[in-house]
Amino acid sequence: MVVLDTTVVNIALPSIGRDLGGGISGLQWVVDGYTVVFGALVLSAGHVSDRIGATTAFGRGLALFGLSSAACGVAPTLGLLLVARVCQGAAAALMLPASLAVVGQAHVDPRDRARAISMWAAAGGAAVAAGPVLGGVLTQTLGWRSVFFINVPIVIATLALLPRVPRSPRRAARLDVPGQVSAVVALAALTFGVIQGGRVGFGHVQIIIALAIFVVAAASFVLVEREAVEPAVPLGLLTTRGAAGTIGAGLALYFSFYGVIFVLSLFFQRILHYSPTVSGLMFVPMTGLITFATVRTSGWTHRHGTWYPISVGFLIMLVGVLALVTIDASSPWWRIALSTIPVGVGSGIAGPAIPVALLAAIPAEQSGIASGIANAVRLLAATFGVAVYGALIAGQVGFISGMQAALLVSGGAMVVALGLTLAWIRPRATESLRAVGGTGVTVSTPVSGRRRRS
Repeated sequence: MVVLDTTVVNIALPSIGRDLGGGISGLQWVVDGYTVVFGALVLSAGHVSDRIGATTAFGRGLALFGLSSAACGVAPTLGLLLVARVCQGAAAALMLPASLAVVGQAHVDPRDRARAISMWAAAGGAAVAAGPVLGGVLTQTLGWRSVFFINVPIVIATLALLPRVPRSPRRAARLDVPGQVSAVVALAALTFGVIQGGRVGFGHVQIIIALAIFVVAAASFVLVEREAVEPAVPLGLLTTRGAAGTIGAGLALYFSFYGVIFVLSLFFQRILHYSPTVSGLMFVPMTGLITFATVRTSGWTHRHGTWYPISVGFLIMLVGVLALVTIDASSPWWRIALSTIPVGVGSGIAGPAIPVALLAAIPAEQSGIASGIANAVRLLAATFGVAVYGALIAGQVGFISGMQAALLVSGGAMVVALGLTLAWIRPRATESLRAVGGTGVTVSTPVSGRRRRS
């Protein structure tokens, strides 16, 4: 449900725009209002879960997610919808690490735990694949508000089952409040500057102010994290070549993937005038092959190290992005669908290897922090993918030229990330192999930080 809400809303954006207004920038915030808060707060969510217990954290996050989903569904204006989406993002940040900790605590036997964690991970992959199709069907049959209401019965059913889950112990943990506040302010200001800059121009006074706030807040974040006793992001961990290269690769991957979903959702409905259902089905070739590609990745990672699937994934994605650059309003549907396939296959190959590479680059005792950083990288890259793609669409003469410019930016980002992968991740192939282990991957719980071999 948490992952679904990063993709399911994209197909509903044109309908939301017709009902509530706001233009391209408003629709960008419908997506980014969720992901920017989610991505920023997930860095400290593990500490919160430690303090109040993972079961309690999951239950409170779940209840807030249900209430904010209902608020999204009844929102009469775009402004209230955005407030509700921000609350959704905060709830999701609290739920995600707590959910994995609860799964780990509920299964004592190592094999049962491994199977349960695999199901937990598979649910996220299924949500990415199902999001566009489900969003299209719901929007066309029941209206865009149903995209949010669908969460409510799931929340109610899960809350009814939660008392059967054993209570999680509480642990002493310091919250990095100054660091967390500065991170949220910095990311919100930068996102606002990019989104609004595409609409009013980057020389406008409000954009200059927003970017100045970003610089001040980002500098404050660095200073706070350097002095904090228990920082949300230990900056020393990110200075190694392996960690820096992996984070760069993750940013490029998810920037492109979620940016493509955002812009194609608008392209299908605004330019090609497809119905929401047909628009959702157009994503099936791309998202449907992600699971298949993911299955192949573990064997390649075990044999060659993480650099191999990441590099191959980027090369395949680059082919897809360049193919999408050549499409326009006159392109046949089958050509568009075929062009999306390399994007899905490439992301399915590279995506699972990136957190493994990050775990290999960070000491084992801090694998919980690595897991939080990996989640944050994915969500923040998605935020800026939507922001940059939307800004380029709004700032160009026409939709097609803006879409092509955004796709070329993604292509350039992938070329740079491919270079980082070959230069900085490949030398760590042996460490990656040790992290993956003999038969599977090493999974860490963001709450406890303990490594569980599956």
